Amino acid sequence: MASPVAILRGSGTLTPDAARRTLVTTVAVPEGMQALRCRLTYAPSRVNTIRNLVTMALFEPGGASRGAAHRHEPTQIVEIGGSFATPGFVAGTIPSGAWTVALDIHCVMPSDVGGVKYTLDVEVSPVPWTLASSTRREASATGDAAPDGVAPRWLKGDLHVHSDHSDGRWGIEAIVAYARAASLDYIALTDHNTHTGTQPLREALRAAGLATLVIPGLELTTYGGHANALGIEGWADWRTVPPGARAIDRSEGDPEVLLADAGLVTVADGDVPVPFAVHQPGGTMEATARAIQGRGGLFVVNHPRSAGYPACTGCHWDFDDAPAYADAIEVMNGDWARRQNDDGLALWDRWLAAGWRVPATAGSDAHVAPTHPERVGYTFAWASPDVASIIRAVRSGGTYLSRGPRLSWEAPVAGTDVARTLPELSVRLAGVTAGCQVHLWRDGRLVEFRPVPEGDSIQAFPLKSRPVAGTWFRVHLVHQPKVGTPELFAMTNPVWVGR
Repeated sequence: MASPVAILRGSGTLTPDAARRTLVTTVAVPEGMQALRCRLTYAPSRVNTIRNLVTMALFEPGGASRGAAHRHEPTQIVEIGGSFATPGFVAGTIPSGAWTVALDIHCVMPSDVGGVKYTLDVEVSPVPWTLASSTRREASATGDAAPDGVAPRWLKGDLHVHSDHSDGRWGIEAIVAYARAASLDYIALTDHNTHTGTQPLREALRAAGLATLVIPGLELTTYGGHANALGIEGWADWRTVPPGARAIDRSEGDPEVLLADAGLVTVADGDVPVPFAVHQPGGTMEATARAIQGRGGLFVVNHPRSAGYPACTGCHWDFDDAPAYADAIEVMNGDWARRQNDDGLALWDRWLAAGWRVPATAGSDAHVAPTHPERVGYTFAWASPDVASIIRAVRSGGTYLSRGPRLSWEAPVAGTDVARTLPELSVRLAGVTAGCQVHLWRDGRLVEFRPVPEGDSIQAFPLKSRPVAGTWFRVHLVHQPKVGTPELFAMTNPVWVGR
């Protein structure tokens, strides 16, 4: 049996100045190779309470993505071949030519060694080998569609889930068990910068006898903000220019020839330098969003008021205060009772006040089965059970967000405008527990609240004056305990008075 051939051996130190950049190098793959393996190590893995994070991505000759390994392990092994690939990567033939290995430097903290010491090794083989890492066969991509004539209904879904195809700590089968336990009608697998878990999840759900639809997509995990690209098959380039920076002019030359300066990578005696270049992104976040939308997808700004660098690179949204290009904003992420969700809701209200008709979403952001599922919010969509219908409902605001109870617009219909002559607004509630109130919000101000009975009811809010065009309304279902802090149980998306 032929031995693997090393085509790159490198080591050095990534300094803190390298953080929030992507370093790339090319390796020459000879003809006739059937397997490729990359091994990345770095240390220290954390400094005090902050984790360093260096991840790896691969691009074949011509630039097509072969996947990304957005994981926190300080030793990462990636293997691909004709019928196998490490989760997060795409199986297939190994074409000869110049492959690009990208190191995405999400966080490097100052340390006794000057940053993080890394090693990067790449080898190829003319025959497949015994695999060192967990692998999956890459299946052909087929979407989910409903039969013609299926009527819309309220569908419960989780729009933000991670698997072991990125940094999730659970596999596809565990996510299937979660979908069953939570009675999900749809689920969006949104792994960091990779799409490879979508089809395995579809197949596993079908094998389990579940009708749960899979919304294809990925979480664009940039250095300045995270966003879900939903409803698209395949990879999307997440690498954007930093917040406030100008997109480069491609006519100025090859964006990959800017060599890494000495402040980003250092080498010492015994190190083997890697000829890195600094990847120069060619587009803004708005251009990235427009590209997603051009493919029929949905662009959702995720957890915009989460912690930022260095605790979580890009988790805090730094691109725009009110981006007109966003299709939706995730205001309920994971457990609802969190400071970042309160702050995200306040940010959303500012966007609405600025005139943007942007709906909100909820998602578990689960990396493992939720410890307290009763605290997690879901997005309920008035849609037919097919991906395109669900995407349309989310985009139009034909949704409500809830930890369980129903809270949907009765008049007007969710996702439609309020006629200026409408005498009252009304919402339908179901599954309400004792001690709850409904709160009517108008243009970001609480204007009416009242207790509601347990069980099911319709609550009407007379409009005492004719609202002007552009006025928006939203209803919250709030649990008011006798002792303790009120809890938000459910929330409609806004309805607007027609222009």
